[in-house]
Amino acid sequence: MKVGEAARAAMASASGAFQHQGKKAVGVLTKIPQVDNVIGPQVGGTAIILAAPSGHGKSAFASQIMRANAAPSLDPSSVFPSLLLSLEMSKKQVGYRDLAAMTGVSVRKQITGEMNPRERRVPCNLHS
Repeated sequence: MKVGEAARAAMASASGAFQHQGKKAVGVLTKIPQVDNVIGPQVGGTAIILAAPSGHGKSAFASQIMRANAAPSLDPSSVFPSLLLSLEMSKKQVGYRDLAAMTGVSVRKQITGEMNPRERRVPCNLHS
């Protein structure tokens, strides 16, 4: 893209934002206030890499952010498609963790089946 084209695109975007008077989403927030206060919204095209030793919560952190931003919403400007790539966990392991976060039933209980009747009931919105 040429500099003039980039400038025109930025000006058009700024004009659109002005028309919405701050009511338009400017990026993806983690929805974790402590993190959002430090890094602010991440705009489209931003690549974020989480790096730490195994077992330090990278996947759990990424999943928490993705669930918060892919959740159903009446405001379509605040919902963002998500993709998680993990070289350490299978899709089933990611699923166990997501279910644990959404239901409060630990991964251990899901795997062993040591759930009480209340824990065994799955909310209707998790069936889809």
